[in-house]
Amino acid sequence: MNKYELAGLRRGWLACALLVSAVPVALACGDKLLGMGGGAPFARIHPGHYVAQILYFIRPESALLALDRTVHLADSLERSGHNVSLVGNERDLDGALRKHHTDLVLAAPEDIAAVRAHLVAGADAPAIVAVTRAADSNGAGSAPLSGCQLQVSYRQGRQAAQAIDSLVGRRQGRAVPDCVSSADRR
Repeated sequence: MNKYELAGLRRGWLACALLVSAVPVALACGDKLLGMGGGAPFARIHPGHYVAQILYFIRPESALLALDRTVHLADSLERSGHNVSLVGNERDLDGALRKHHTDLVLAAPEDIAAVRAHLVAGADAPAIVAVTRAADSNGAGSAPLSGCQLQVSYRQGRQAAQAIDSLVGRRQGRAVPDCVSSADRR
């Protein structure tokens, strides 16, 4: 072996050793996102977070469907750990309510009466929240959830999901008696 071949062999071994030592560092690049919710479901990271069964009643012709496609409220709720079921008609609504316990029903204001007709009143009745598009999209500082109505602007999708998280947490602690369904509340 001449001295040029030996120098090339040394450089090759050195390059290989550097690559092998850099692999663990390269693999660790994404682990920071895991702790921020980028890789694991939120409920696994925060086990104390209240997870709700949410039924999202959206008729195919409803303006609520267009709003959800823009704001991605259902996706935001799922990312925060909730189980969200989308229902598009009253027959499926009745089946979904019988299939599993529901904590919260989101619907357009014009569909609230139809949703209430399918519910049995009582202490375990789900809360019903009307979801509407906010008239003032510049009100980024205002609370999107007022009473039993969630007003969502195109810029407040994340705040709307946080407001629902807060409502679910208060409801689990039995601190929200005003959004439960009842026959006398219309």
